[in-house]
Amino acid sequence: MLRVRAAVGTDWESLRDLRLQALGDAPDAFRSTLEDESERGDDTWRSMAAASERQPDAQSFVLEVAGVASGLTHAWIDRNRDLLHIAAMWVRPSTRGRGGGGALVSAALAWGAGRGAGTATLAVTIGNHAAERLYVAMGFAPTGTTEPLRDGSQLRVAWMTRPL
Repeated sequence: MLRVRAAVGTDWESLRDLRLQALGDAPDAFRSTLEDESERGDDTWRSMAAASERQPDAQSFVLEVAGVASGLTHAWIDRNRDLLHIAAMWVRPSTRGRGGGGALVSAALAWGAGRGAGTATLAVTIGNHAAERLYVAMGFAPTGTTEPLRDGSQLRVAWMTRPL
C-alpha cells in the first residue's frame, strides 16, 4: 500500500537516508552531490526536517510503501511569482513502477494549490526519460528553458511547468 504524507521533524533520519540514497542512485538527477550532502551533520538534517513544520510555504513529503519510507520530494512556494517549485523527487528503485512518483507529485501539487499557487514548475535532467514521462503524464510541459545541472556540469536540465 502506498501512502504519501507531509514530513515532520521526527522524520529527519528517514529524510537524510532517502536523500543520500537518491544522490547515490541518481547523481545526475540532482543539483547537489552525495559528497556535499554527506558532510551535513545530524543537527542540519534535524533542522531541515523541522522546517517543514515551521514554514508555511515549504513542505517535504515522504512516500511510504508497506510502512517503509521509500521516496521523497520537496515543494515550496515563491509568493512573488505565485509559483510552486517541486524538487528533490526520488523513489527507491525497489518500489518504482507502483505509482509512488505520481503520488508524490500529486501531493505536492495539491499542497501548492491549497496554498494559492497558480503554477507549478520543476526541472528535469535532459535524458532522464522516466522522469520526463512522469511529469508529462502529470500535466507538465517543457518551457524551452534549459540550464546546466550544476556548475561545471555538461548535463543540462529542462524546465517544465503546469497550471494548478
